[in-house]
Amino acid sequence: MAAGPTSTTQLLGGAVGPAVLVAVAGPAGSVAGLRTARLAAAVGTVVTALVALRFTRPAAPPPAAPGAAPRTARVPG
Repeated sequence: MAAGPTSTTQLLGGAVGPAVLVAVAGPAGSVAGLRTARLAAAVGTVVTALVALRFTRPAAPPPAAPGAAPRTARVPG
């Protein structure tokens, strides 16, 4: 179910990312502009990695001991 939005986001990023870098580098593609574009790409990569690291899965509960009663879910209310 989440594959569609994920795929769309990746495709949009693949199109918008280079467009932003070209805009940062400037129309002539000067050395200074290319350095700025490379710096912008590096900063974007680091920021993306830091955001991604905040999304972690919760740890799985430890397995039940042999012969222990099965765990039941608590229903609020």
